[in-house]
Amino acid sequence: MGKKKMKFIIALFSFVMSAKCFVHKEGYDFEGPTVITTEMRLHNDLFRNGSGSSFPNLNGPVNVTFGLTLQSVVDIRESGEAIILSAYVRQVWMNKDLAWDPALYDGIKKINIRPEISWTPDIFIYANLEDDKNYNGLLSTMKTNIILSSSGSHFWHAPVTLKLGCTMNFRDYPFDSQVCPLQFGSFTYDMSKLVLHPEPVDMESYTESTEWLFLSMDGTKQRKAYPGRTNPFSDVVYTLKVKRKPLNLLINLVIPNLMLAFLTILVFILPINAGERASFVLTILLALSWYMTSNVNTMPSSSEAIPFFSYFLGMVLFTVPFLLVCLCYSIGCHYAKSNIVQLPKWMRYCILGKLSVFFNLDTRRKEPKWRRQLRRIKKLNVNALMDDEDELNEEIDNSIDDFYPGKLWSHQDTLETAFNKDEEMSKLEHVFSEKTTRLLNHQLSVLLQNMEEDDDAKWLQKQWRIIALTLDKLFMYIFLGILSTTTFSCIIRVTQIE
Repeated sequence: MGKKKMKFIIALFSFVMSAKCFVHKEGYDFEGPTVITTEMRLHNDLFRNGSGSSFPNLNGPVNVTFGLTLQSVVDIRESGEAIILSAYVRQVWMNKDLAWDPALYDGIKKINIRPEISWTPDIFIYANLEDDKNYNGLLSTMKTNIILSSSGSHFWHAPVTLKLGCTMNFRDYPFDSQVCPLQFGSFTYDMSKLVLHPEPVDMESYTESTEWLFLSMDGTKQRKAYPGRTNPFSDVVYTLKVKRKPLNLLINLVIPNLMLAFLTILVFILPINAGERASFVLTILLALSWYMTSNVNTMPSSSEAIPFFSYFLGMVLFTVPFLLVCLCYSIGCHYAKSNIVQLPKWMRYCILGKLSVFFNLDTRRKEPKWRRQLRRIKKLNVNALMDDEDELNEEIDNSIDDFYPGKLWSHQDTLETAFNKDEEMSKLEHVFSEKTTRLLNHQLSVLLQNMEEDDDAKWLQKQWRIIALTLDKLFMYIFLGILSTTTFSCIIRVTQIE
């Protein structure tokens, strides 16, 4: 019984194995029917023993038609001088080794194949900055399928993010335009093996950038010889031209700095003796410094030329401190003490004589009435009344001790009543004697001399204030001229930018 059971098991196993072989031959396996389609048969015929991955057997070089479909300008990084683009790469070439007759394969004219099993051109993008080491700028590493036609034509369409270096020029920032060349070429095949032919850039699916305006992107074909190579290489260069949209930078950077610069002119409206002029300019200077520091990341840090807007900001930051120094000098002139600081001759000639008249300031000295009367009095020779001045001074000193001028007019009587009193009149005659008149003349001379010196000091102080006002107007016109000239130069420069 055991032997019969063993024979049955062996017979059953043999039947199963033979059935498996039959199923594989007829298209069946244990998991269900497997149909060998015509496309599978075509695949097996084309890529038997890996024949499709070898270089195409042609009489001449492989002509590769290369094209781009630009999706968007993702970013242009001024700090690192890099540009990031989103695009589709199109490559078309012919390989007669992979051609077939559609009539032998149920009319199949196109199939999709993986790029790993077919030969692909090793196109490399120059100036690549991509961090992905698997990609590393080689377009042959893309994973999308290739459309293979019965004529042997290969059409490879693949999305790619291009990150490459671009030498930028920010001279016209923030109204600058950038030109970035995108160079594609084979890494190992020279023109005897592979020739690239550029196609126009497809812009149908392009999405406009919020920061950059697309201008053009033209492709050209070039031959380039490399050191150590006998034959030149075929390259395709697409020149991308974009222009910055300045509206955002105008609102957030240019206009605020320009307004702060012109606000400095308001300092000349304040009076010189207000005491707030220096603090006002310091506040504007601190505001400019803070605003530039807060927006330093928006300014390009490297380029071939310094932006002309940086020249404008540098001019403002240099002129405002210079203006502060000038204001301090004019304030110092306004408060100059005539007994300490004398008026230099050059200042009297250049500023009072020329600039003050030019600014229509009144520099004439208005002489008081008492000085005109004093000049007439000085013409009288009252000092010839007496010769001994010491004796006169001693006698008048003794008489002054007994007489007080206020005592004469201290009564409530009228003037006529006062003159009728003998005692008072006798003292009055003593006071207005010839010697007393000489002494009074001397004392009045000293008093009038002090009054003249005081009047001269006031006039000198007024001259200093006129100088301060003249310098104030001069500094205002100088600062306004520098600021206006620089601003209009920038505007003219902007209008000349294409």
